[in-house]
Amino acid sequence: MNVQSRATRRSYIIRPLREGDLRFIADNLRTADAVELRAIYGDLNFMPRLQFSVDSSAEVFVAEAGGQPFAVFGIAIVADRTGILWSCGTSAVSRFSRQIIEDGTMYVRGCFRKWPSLETLICASHESNRVHHRWLTAIGAERCAAIALPDTGERFIPFLIKDAAHV
Repeated sequence: MNVQSRATRRSYIIRPLREGDLRFIADNLRTADAVELRAIYGDLNFMPRLQFSVDSSAEVFVAEAGGQPFAVFGIAIVADRTGILWSCGTSAVSRFSRQIIEDGTMYVRGCFRKWPSLETLICASHESNRVHHRWLTAIGAERCAAIALPDTGERFIPFLIKDAAHV
C-alpha cells in the first residue's frame, strides 16, 4: 500500500518483510528501541530478538521510504482473544509520526476485523520511551500501571486496546 504523509509530504510504503530488512533495522535501531530490547534481553544482540518476534507473529510488515526499511511491526496471537502488537524502527520513524499514527489506527482496526475473536491487544513500552507512549495513546491504547521486570527491575508500561471500539 502506498501512503502519502500530509504532514511531511514524504511517502512511504508498507509491504511484507523481505530478506535483509531485519538485519538493516537491527543494525540501525533507534535509541529507544535499543534501550527496550537491551532492558528485556540484557544484551545488544538485536537480530535474534527481532527474528523471534517475526517467527512468533501471525503477520509482519515493513515500512519503507526511499528504498530503505525504517520500521518492522506485527502481531502475535497469544490466545484466542489476545494479541501482542510489536514494532521496532530506525531513527527515520520520526519523520513520519503523524502518518504512523493514522496508519497504526487503521492497522489495529484491521486486526480486530481479521481476527474477530480478539478482544484485547497488548503492547508494552519501556518507561522512558515517551514518544512510543504518545503514539500508543493516539491510536486508542489505554495506559496501565508500570511494572518492573523481575530479573532486571527495568520498568515497562503495558498498554491495552480492548476492542475495535477504542480505536
